[in-house]
Amino acid sequence: MAKPRVIIADDHRLFAAGLERLLAPYCDIVASIYDGLTLLDDVRRLRPDVVVQDLSLPPVNGIDIIRQLKESGQLSPVVVIGLGTNGTITDGHMAALQQLLADRQRVIFLNLKVPRSWEAGDNAVIQKWVPQFGNAVLINWNGEGSLHPEFFYEDHIHLNTAGRARYADLIAAQINP
Repeated sequence: MAKPRVIIADDHRLFAAGLERLLAPYCDIVASIYDGLTLLDDVRRLRPDVVVQDLSLPPVNGIDIIRQLKESGQLSPVVVIGLGTNGTITDGHMAALQQLLADRQRVIFLNLKVPRSWEAGDNAVIQKWVPQFGNAVLINWNGEGSLHPEFFYEDHIHLNTAGRARYADLIAAQINP
């Protein structure tokens, strides 16, 4: 079986580079992207099987990127959404994603592990919505990160090499279950 062609999109360059390195044995990484506008252009040009995308991807937000790709017929069959560590996720965000991604083959969400006031609320929203998708799975990054504080740098937010490796392994296992 051929490796899926993957674009990684995250505005944290170090994280994207680490994820690229770690997913490479499982996937054909066709691009790593650091902003929303480049992502739109490269998805249209490269036509990947999977996009691993942070929901917060300035200057365009992730929901708008997904909407534009879907409208142009260029949204990949498998979408991986890392919900980031940058702020609140609402029922409105998840409802918009559900509507946009209902026809995708597989949607993979990762919940949050971040020592911020919104962590529990965001994870509750994600947990409530993922079963309603029908085509989605949830990677419990919060549980994994809670069990392994050694996966994080001293700020308890950003992943070190071991953390990025585990994060990538969890994603790869769901891309090709």
